[in-house]
Amino acid sequence: MIFKHVIHVSGNFISSYVFTDRESMENWVINDQPLLIKKYGPLKYTFACLPGLQIGDLCHVRGDGDEVYRIVSLVNFSPNRYGFVLDSGCCEEVQKCYRIT
Repeated sequence: MIFKHVIHVSGNFISSYVFTDRESMENWVINDQPLLIKKYGPLKYTFACLPGLQIGDLCHVRGDGDEVYRIVSLVNFSPNRYGFVLDSGCCEEVQKCYRIT
């Protein structure tokens, strides 16, 4: 899977959701966003593009400085919440990993 979009949610609930395409993201906004609002009240949403990392790519992780990691596998935490398993043995949310420039 190559994730290209992320929705960050903040307020009484904080999370991030990643998507492989714009249509999946839009469906989440229509179908799942109202459920979060019903449960947690008003929430703030921000949308962003992801670098499209995939298994085998090298990456940096926000908060880890210049450390370089190889993505070795993918883990699913819950619907639309994924993480990369790194060669360090750590698992990081997809949205925290970025391409080496």
